[in-house]
Amino acid sequence: MPLSSADAERLAGTRGVVRDAAGQVVGLVVSLLLDAETRQATWVTIERPHTPDNVFLPLDRAWVEGSDLVVGFPSDAVDVAPPVTDPHQISPAEERALRAHYFGSPDTAAASPLTVRRPRPGRRSGSGSGCGSGRASGCGSCATS
Repeated sequence: MPLSSADAERLAGTRGVVRDAAGQVVGLVVSLLLDAETRQATWVTIERPHTPDNVFLPLDRAWVEGSDLVVGFPSDAVDVAPPVTDPHQISPAEERALRAHYFGSPDTAAASPLTVRRPRPGRRSGSGSGCGSGRASGCGSCATS
């Protein structure tokens, strides 16, 4: 079940904690990527402790518990996720590699263009609305609002 729009909107305004299903902290929400056609949150980028690069996680098996995002993947799977070259978007090839990594199958359905929703600076948890600018990825509005 996809993450609800309300949950995605709340997460877009936070730097909430991301946990695996066992409760282990995986990282902090950096941004949500929205399908440009459906406006559904489909991926989240997270900041991992002690690593310089953000990691992409699909939201297919994610849910919200309190103010935390829980993902249905173990922390060690996140540790070895394939890298993505642009932190604001996923190419179709990168999406296939990530899906193969997390699900064991690339799920080659046509990838839709994605846009980024970033948390507001200084926001760590609680509810928030994100910028809602609807602009394409990299607009900067979310990062400075």
